[in-house]
Amino acid sequence: MRPYLVLATQRSGSTLLVESLRATGCAGEPQEFFQYLPSTGMAPQPREWFAGVDDDTILQLLDPLDPGTPDTATPVAWREHVRTSGRTPNGVWGGKLMWNQTALLQQRAAQLPDRSGDGLRAAIRDVIGNEPVFVHVHRPDVVSQAVSFWRAVQTQVWRGHPDPKRDSQAVYHAGAIAHIIRNLRDQENGWRAWFAEEGIDPIIRLPGVMAQPDRDCGQCA
Repeated sequence: MRPYLVLATQRSGSTLLVESLRATGCAGEPQEFFQYLPSTGMAPQPREWFAGVDDDTILQLLDPLDPGTPDTATPVAWREHVRTSGRTPNGVWGGKLMWNQTALLQQRAAQLPDRSGDGLRAAIRDVIGNEPVFVHVHRPDVVSQAVSFWRAVQTQVWRGHPDPKRDSQAVYHAGAIAHIIRNLRDQENGWRAWFAEEGIDPIIRLPGVMAQPDRDCGQCA
């Protein structure tokens, strides 16, 4: 059974899909392997999503940067971690990739031996082991997506339920949401341009959530 890679943008509903796949126990362990920055060992922090923004009314709502702990794993060890962590015992591998993570994936793949080529598609193939099934998740309502993103940035909770006290402190900010909308649209346009360039027709396109989970999981796996 071929591996699969869910291609999405943040707060698009991709977590529902990958958690449904994980719950089968036989369709891989799809995680967001490519979000961690080598400089901190962490996913992008709130202020990093607003790099270049100098509006203090936005920045004062965001947690300060955490220096984290640099990731010192060798390229080969990193690849092995990605491969083993994403597999279920039956050998099926699953993962998730956001467009903003593609540059980092290519940078890390460039350090691997025995590359099969250049570019994003080769990087994916060389890290995973072979060509995966590509699954595209898209949320048409980008405004609602951005509002969800802004709330998650403030609460620092991307899955599950935030602390009620912290959640109550999250506030609306039109400028922050507009910034996120531009980011999400740029990411989605990036995926669509790449699909066209590579001649990729993703196996499934979802409007944020799955209408028929059993069918959709079967198509992916």
